[in-house]
Amino acid sequence: MNKIVIKNVDGKLLVTSREIAENFKKQHKNVIQSIENIKAENSALTKMFLENSYIAGTGKSYKEYLITRDGFTLLVMSFTGTEALNWKLKYIEAFNKMEQMLEEQRLDLPTTYKEALQHLLVKVEENEKLQIENKEMKPKASYHDKVLNPDKLVTTTDIAKDLGMTAQGLNVLLYTNKIIYPVKKNGRTKCWKPYKDYQWLIPEYADFKISEYDTQLKWTEIGRKWLIEFVESIKKIS
Repeated sequence: MNKIVIKNVDGKLLVTSREIAENFKKQHKNVIQSIENIKAENSALTKMFLENSYIAGTGKSYKEYLITRDGFTLLVMSFTGTEALNWKLKYIEAFNKMEQMLEEQRLDLPTTYKEALQHLLVKVEENEKLQIENKEMKPKASYHDKVLNPDKLVTTTDIAKDLGMTAQGLNVLLYTNKIIYPVKKNGRTKCWKPYKDYQWLIPEYADFKISEYDTQLKWTEIGRKWLIEFVESIKKIS
């Protein structure tokens, strides 16, 4: 074990007899016997040693004691040797740190109705701030997962829907801003293509995606994001 575990049970700081036996290199049965000898000498000391039980690896239940700081002091008083002294000092330090932490927590607690109300208001504000941050982050995460998928292609119609527009209206807007141009056949627009400076918004094989049955330009998710931000910026200006 070779570690110190101090339990906080209803404000009482307790260590187990098993842990003490392990750290001080004693047989647990002998530690139990020492505790019961102390209790037998003075019944008032019983409250320092709380009888408890634990389940061993075999599945059987055995007795142990939960020991207060004062009980610990009485118990290890007779333990001698350099190593025992070192462990005593470690336990004293651990108890001190735990008690200090509990005292700091106690001081933070409100003592009047006004302080309790102020404490509650602070918590409410913190929770509201956290909820707002979560709401702001969730769309960003969702957008990153769903929109920036590099393996997915979207049509102009898909992007137009995101912007609350029609595909025709979006095409006209992009054409007006010299982002795309129409490819005509027999005087009719067969499809749209981006100008050279904007070809990075479509996949390299986009031309092969366009046929007489598929006249919509396909965009990468990066292209979709760029187009949405571009159109939104135009809306703000206008």
